[in-house]
Amino acid sequence: MDRVSPAELQRLRGACRRSDIYNHRMAEASDSPDSRAPLLSLFVGARNDAYMGDSRWRLETTINYLGENLERLQRQDSVELVVCDWGSAQPLHAVLNLTPAGRRIVRFILVPASMARRYAIPENDWPMALLQNVAVRRCRGRFIGQTDSDMLFPAPTLRRILALADGGCVEGVETGRGFFFAGRRHVPTSYVAMRPPLHEISWVVRRYGRALPENPWFWFVGRAYTGTGLVLMHRDLWSECRGYDERMVFWGSVDLNLAARALRRSPWVDMTRRGFELYHLNHHGPGGAAGPSRVWNPRKFDGLPFCPNGPDWGLGDRTFEEFVYPVEPAPSVPRPAGPSAPRWDWSRFRHLLPALLTAPLRQTMTPRAQSSLWYLEAQLRARPWYRALSVLPDYLRRWAGRK
Repeated sequence: MDRVSPAELQRLRGACRRSDIYNHRMAEASDSPDSRAPLLSLFVGARNDAYMGDSRWRLETTINYLGENLERLQRQDSVELVVCDWGSAQPLHAVLNLTPAGRRIVRFILVPASMARRYAIPENDWPMALLQNVAVRRCRGRFIGQTDSDMLFPAPTLRRILALADGGCVEGVETGRGFFFAGRRHVPTSYVAMRPPLHEISWVVRRYGRALPENPWFWFVGRAYTGTGLVLMHRDLWSECRGYDERMVFWGSVDLNLAARALRRSPWVDMTRRGFELYHLNHHGPGGAAGPSRVWNPRKFDGLPFCPNGPDWGLGDRTFEEFVYPVEPAPSVPRPAGPSAPRWDWSRFRHLLPALLTAPLRQTMTPRAQSSLWYLEAQLRARPWYRALSVLPDYLRRWAGRK
């Protein structure tokens, strides 16, 4: 699929609509749900830049993978993905290479660069709490889930999430009152950097997903916690706590702050061991390095106000342009899942080997011990004998071709 041309972009702008309907307080919106409202809204923040690699490719892969699996489940109308496009000079919807299934589920909230600059500070031009609240305030779903712009949702996981959102109880907790979260596993950085095709990534997740490393776990407010792949609550709970704490203008811990506050009124349910498998298209350096040096938010969670933001949290007093793609109707029957196994390009597959080789050991270890394998796998990749082994098949193939 080609990039959108300027002429095509101008035509597509006709599909833009204003977000006036959903720009009011969420409590009012939930009292009078719109007939078009999906069951579930997932939201992410993103920007048209090159954040730690090819962030545009990671986002379009996330959208296309989600759309493909919803189409397979015939639940395209049950889920929307809301992307807060924060300050992009050229909007993301004009450069992403999306499939029809991906275009059908995504909605962009366009925050102009001029407004994004107002909230930038020298230490951080990416106010995570604020931009995520901008997305939350404009989600239409009965349930709202925060995820990342490089997270893969397999079809079995989507089926379980939608079953949860349809109602009932989990561990005695009514789904409308619970704080649900799920951890994530990591697709190796070096493999992601090769930009494998979507059908290959789908096959890797189906075949080897359980062997990929989990995010390191740690203790938080007396519970085992990890970097989240999904935080899910009913829209009324998001409204009650007024989203993320917008006073946290630096980096990190915004999810921990939200969890500490939500826990006061909502039971905390970990869905990681209940089949909610999520996969992060990793972009961190060896050993989990998170990129450039940053100023970090304080990790102080005692005495936090339950509602740290005012009534106009998430820039609720502002109206932003939205963009949706004009798309053809959804197919009446699901498309096939694709080839059972792709033709492997060894230059890509070898980047999965360290994670797969250490999987049996990892599965017998405690979460704390598992985190040390990040370092061991990085060391394994750096060994000369491993590098020699990884190029051997290509050498043999070239040698055989000369015979």
